[in-house]
Amino acid sequence: MAKKKDKPLRSFWASHFLWCELAVVAIAWGLFVAWGVRWGGHDQLIDFMADRRGTIYGVLAGIFGSLLGFAIAAEAIVLSLSGSDKLSVVRSSKHYPTLWRVFRWTIRTLALATVAALIALLLDRDKQPWMAWLYGCAFFTFLAIAQLARTIWVLEQVVHVVSTPSTKESSNNG
Repeated sequence: MAKKKDKPLRSFWASHFLWCELAVVAIAWGLFVAWGVRWGGHDQLIDFMADRRGTIYGVLAGIFGSLLGFAIAAEAIVLSLSGSDKLSVVRSSKHYPTLWRVFRWTIRTLALATVAALIALLLDRDKQPWMAWLYGCAFFTFLAIAQLARTIWVLEQVVHVVSTPSTKESSNNG
């Protein structure tokens, strides 16, 4: 009986996975902020960030910037493959626009994460901590992880479609 209840949830998730993943990230981030603001985590965060702010934000900006380049390159590669006969099934499916939406969301998320880390690098100081930037960077870090996981999954699917021998190729070789 549990399987019947799971199907509507799976179906909903499959149809709205980008929004569902954003909701999961928002909940995780909300719990992180609640821990920091309401449940005593603020002092631990202040202690952890002491004398590390520049390093942490600088590393985050570098990682997000590099991953932004990766996402743009991945989109360009898929775009160059989009004319392939092997991707005709994908092009003709209702999910083809979703493929590009995944890339757009990831690229935008990584761009915003890079900018947030750079701004935090400039504004958040040990003598005057600006926790809003720490929480903002945490949100974009959580979101970037989710978006990158989805983008990698999409790339795996495209590589699988392109690298799997077509029935025409296998019948010519056999």
